[in-house]
Amino acid sequence: MPTQNYKSDGSGDLDTMPMAILINGGSASAAEILSGALHDDRNIPLVGEKSFGKGTVQQLFNLSDGSSLKITVAHWIMPSGRILDYDGSCRIIR
Repeated sequence: MPTQNYKSDGSGDLDTMPMAILINGGSASAAEILSGALHDDRNIPLVGEKSFGKGTVQQLFNLSDGSSLKITVAHWIMPSGRILDYDGSCRIIR
């Protein structure tokens, strides 16, 4: 599958501001994606505990007998190529 890059334009006002991201075991899904991406792309330190590790996307399929089937259809991949599932946002500073 070809790589798709999505970029946004902005003022860049926060590019030089010192930053750290606080995460813990309750940080999941979008919080992990954002913290992992900022860490990989801008080397922003992650402070706290390993995050939950919710790195998959599921889709629910309803079956004709009234039951449902949940299937993993995607994995979140960080800019470094690391898959977020189970690992959480790694390299925590304690």
